[in-house]
Amino acid sequence: LSPYVFCSVLCQFGTHLVVLVQACRWGIAHDLGAPPEADGDFEPSVVNTVVWLVSTAMLITTFAVNYKGKPYMEALASNKGLLYSIGASALLIAALTLGALTELAEYLGLVPLPSPELRSDLLALMAADFCVSYAAEKLLSKLFRY
Repeated sequence: LSPYVFCSVLCQFGTHLVVLVQACRWGIAHDLGAPPEADGDFEPSVVNTVVWLVSTAMLITTFAVNYKGKPYMEALASNKGLLYSIGASALLIAALTLGALTELAEYLGLVPLPSPELRSDLLALMAADFCVSYAAEKLLSKLFRY
């Protein structure tokens, strides 16, 4: 394992972990329902919704940030399928976070987020996760000349 890969994975893991912990805190603070039973059936909740939205945004971030492009692969701008998939996925998660796609959210087992503040905070957190991951990856790439 090269030092570049090790540092990249460590930085992205740390970023994602901090973001997910903060998102869970916000979800717990806004979840007014009863705590789930350990052996009970799945019940949609604010915490489950927040975790799913943020972890899906992290997956999109991981694909976007770690796609190397030239000289190793086709440039992202040239790989229209991947570029459009990443963009559409990001827009879909943003729309679900804002509560714009209620039928799809219900189908996915998501509950409406209880406040506009939580929605905007989550969007900002997702954007920060992307920006920090992207900046760390670019910095490490230059530092290790990879």
